[in-house]
Amino acid sequence: MGSAPTALPLARLAGIGLVVFLANAALLVLQIVASRLLAPFIGSDLYTWTGIIGVFLTGIALGNAYGGRIADRYPHPRTLVGLLAAGALAALWMAVFPMLLEATGAHKSIPLGPRIPVLAAVLCLPAGFVLSLLTPVSIKLGLPDVSKAGSVAGLIFSLSTLGCLLGNYVTGFYLVPMFTINTLVYVSAGLLAATAGGVWVVLNRNPVADTPAAPEVPEVIADAP
Repeated sequence: MGSAPTALPLARLAGIGLVVFLANAALLVLQIVASRLLAPFIGSDLYTWTGIIGVFLTGIALGNAYGGRIADRYPHPRTLVGLLAAGALAALWMAVFPMLLEATGAHKSIPLGPRIPVLAAVLCLPAGFVLSLLTPVSIKLGLPDVSKAGSVAGLIFSLSTLGCLLGNYVTGFYLVPMFTINTLVYVSAGLLAATAGGVWVVLNRNPVADTPAAPEVPEVIADAP
């Protein structure tokens, strides 16, 4: 006899979906302002944008791949807290790195051709990688059982894309003309840190087990010969 399908945990999915939505909105904010951060050192043209987009896509691909391993090994909301905190630090790095370049002039020793991908990688890869680790972990946490894998994965990926769209349009049309670039970086880092704090508070109020309980397997005793 087959067991009845497990209902989707709507409250848990709403919370996890909000985390993914906010994280990806912050990711797009950082991607858009990256060209302004690097413009004094490599210019702001097609090559700059190509390098930045390529680095972010590389970080997203690596983050999704490695995030799956993290999800299987550490399927706990505390993992989200740690990744969000790491994402906040990666966002802050995007404000610190241009200051270091301006203070040291280290970029001047690199020819302009290779300077574009090198500086883009150092600036953008940490944020793209760390924030992309969240999606596989969120899918793992939102799964009540494997029969709902398609529904949960589709929902999480759709929310991540909607977060990207929000970050893209709001930043390009409203935030960049209204605020300085460093302000947007600091706000993104603060948003990630605040989300990490919110998950931590909810986790402490509603503690969950570190790993799902394994199903009981009936013991089979073989007949003695």
